[in-house]
Amino acid sequence: MNLLAITGAFMRRDWAEVRSYRAAFVFGVVDTLLRLTMFFFIAEIVDTGQIDGRDLEAGYVVFAVVGLALTQVLSSAMQAVSEKMREEQQTGTLEVVMATPIGVRELIAGLAAFEFVRAVLSGLILVVVAVVVFGARFRAEPLDYLALVPAVLGSLGLFLAVGIALAAATIVVKRTGALTAFIGEILAILGGVYFPLSVLPRPLEVLGQALPFTWAVDVSRGILIAGDVRVAKLVALVVSAAVALPASAWLFGVAARRARRDGSLMEY
Repeated sequence: MNLLAITGAFMRRDWAEVRSYRAAFVFGVVDTLLRLTMFFFIAEIVDTGQIDGRDLEAGYVVFAVVGLALTQVLSSAMQAVSEKMREEQQTGTLEVVMATPIGVRELIAGLAAFEFVRAVLSGLILVVVAVVVFGARFRAEPLDYLALVPAVLGSLGLFLAVGIALAAATIVVKRTGALTAFIGEILAILGGVYFPLSVLPRPLEVLGQALPFTWAVDVSRGILIAGDVRVAKLVALVVSAAVALPASAWLFGVAARRARRDGSLMEY
């Protein structure tokens, strides 16, 4: 079986599972929209004139919605593999899946695909609601959106690499949910999702600017809000993803082989 066939099989399985828990899916979408509503009303009391940042020129709602939509997708890329790995452990199917003749690449793609597609749809819903209901306006020209392709691919590759590394940790130490949530919150704060980094203390601002997640947010905001392609950060983002993905896949393979040797795949 090829990669697409294997990924499709995993997605059909995950879709069947989601259909049996419809309420959870609906509440997830509602939660996302409620967060957007919260930021809309926060925007009413934010004085953007007192905050240094070109990305706030279009207003705080636009600033926040780009960060939230991107975080929605990237968090899925980071969490999907490790969370699915944990589910496979708990339901007792991990050893069966790992015993099949599929490679690491196919397994990772299959575990992550459905959650990633769902996150992309949620992110698009977020943007559409922001535009239609809350009046958000983006200033990018049609050609500017072409630059989003390498930006999004680089961002996804980078966070999928983080997710694969967390999945490797899940195989070994079993419970990584708290660690994943902690990493997600720290990246949201230091990545400038909710506010410009300029409001942070200088040491935290410097740390935030050095994080590839911040590059992903900055590049996407620059394109969508100002039509400004920040080339240096875009190149650094793509290079980081190109290095991190194979490294994390190798780490996952090491963890899987170790678990097979010591017979701990079924433990959770």
